Amino acid sequence: MVKTKGWEQEVILCIPHQTTIKYLCKEGGTLIGKHEDIEEKIIDFYGKLMGKAEMNLNGFDIVSMRKGNQVTIEQRNDLIMHVTETEIVKALKYIGDKRAPGIMHKVINGTLANLLPKTLVAKAIRDYRPITCCSTIYKVIS
Repeated sequence: MVKTKGWEQEVILCIPHQTTIKYLCKEGGTLIGKHEDIEEKIIDFYGKLMGKAEMNLNGFDIVSMRKGNQVTIEQRNDLIMHVTETEIVKALKYIGDKRAPGIMHKVINGTLANLLPKTLVAKAIRDYRPITCCSTIYKVIS
């Protein structure tokens, strides 16, 4: 029996017994079963959904941008102002009980992208739902 509170229980109960994708159907119905081919298909599928980064913004319209809300000179100066020790202490005191202050090093902070099947018999990549799982260890030094 799983004893958790909140959304964790729902996630744990939804995890199927299958832990790997053993095969996928391509658009034409052809099965692929080689790990490298499955990985390539998944990356290609989600890559097309996400698009790609554009190095040059040739279509950037500065006139339209200036018509919107802008940061004032005073706000710009506030953004680059030095932070005092008093401000840091004050900010730490306002952190809730469920949060840990401090630097989050990459070693103790990780996120995994997982694919959960939408159906009992998931054959194509579109039959999977991507989710991210954050595995974070918090450490407070006071």
